[in-house]
Amino acid sequence: MFKLRQKKIASLIIKDHCIRYAIVANDDINKIKAYGERYLPEGIIHSGKILDFETLAIFLKECVDDWKLKKYAVMMTAPDANVFFRKITIPSTVEEDDIQSYLLFEIGNTIHLPFDEPLFDYHVLQKTAEGTEIFLFATSQETAQAYLDLLQQCQLEPAAIDISTLSLYRLCHALELVDETKHTLLLEFDVPAYNIAVFHEHVPHYMRHMLLNTGISAFEVKDDYEEGRHLLFVGDEEVVFGEIDDAIVEIERLLSFYKFSIQNGTAEIEKVILAGDHPFLNEIEHKLASELSIPVFSLRNKKLYDENGNEVAAQYMLPLGLALKKVR
Repeated sequence: MFKLRQKKIASLIIKDHCIRYAIVANDDINKIKAYGERYLPEGIIHSGKILDFETLAIFLKECVDDWKLKKYAVMMTAPDANVFFRKITIPSTVEEDDIQSYLLFEIGNTIHLPFDEPLFDYHVLQKTAEGTEIFLFATSQETAQAYLDLLQQCQLEPAAIDISTLSLYRLCHALELVDETKHTLLLEFDVPAYNIAVFHEHVPHYMRHMLLNTGISAFEVKDDYEEGRHLLFVGDEEVVFGEIDDAIVEIERLLSFYKFSIQNGTAEIEKVILAGDHPFLNEIEHKLASELSIPVFSLRNKKLYDENGNEVAAQYMLPLGLALKKVR
């Protein structure tokens, strides 16, 4: 979504706590050429909003130099906390080629968004005599422009802006982990927040972003031979496990809400796919498996290797999924 320009392309993820990139040749997940990460101190970005532009630019310039990305075009994901999504129904008389123009006219009039000047895209779900149901995605143009200004300052060109959950689903589809006939919950559990999305027939039917209270200051970056670079939790485990338990309660509620309110009792979530960079992802997987009565699969259990035969760490799943996006 939100397509911009194209040239030699890398995928770049900038979240509250880290910067990650990946380069995949020819949209082929078996041709992972490069990837890397840099963790950010707390206070530079919060809930997707850049609080310290100059410091972030310094960090990103160092990454660009280290990763040799200068003059690359990059695909990014919109900040998760600044993404709006909703199912809406528009008149059936609006032809498919005219939906974009219709939305441009109606946003701010009959369609109200939490942004004064949004960037938006949509996916048609179904068309009936009563109307055309679409899934509308939008993000703040002001927030997006701040990231575009950041890219320009670091001599990077924008290629496209996507949504995290769509990027992750793209990877799951490429890895043949999803059955389009089943309702699949995709859970991306990171350090500062988690994303929930439900897909059916390759279409998102529900999305939600939830903040966590435990900040990056409760973690330390560690390097070791067996695990490579990873985050080590150094805070109060009782607090972080309480947050995890609360998140699982929310997911249990979603299972019921999705079945009875969204699907009117006719369908239910049949599988959970877990991703993210949270240090307790294994514990989250085990808790989900014990609390839910549906299969749970962690992307950490799917081994991926770069072109040199090195195993790619699980935290790179999101930039790899973004790298599979086709830009026209």
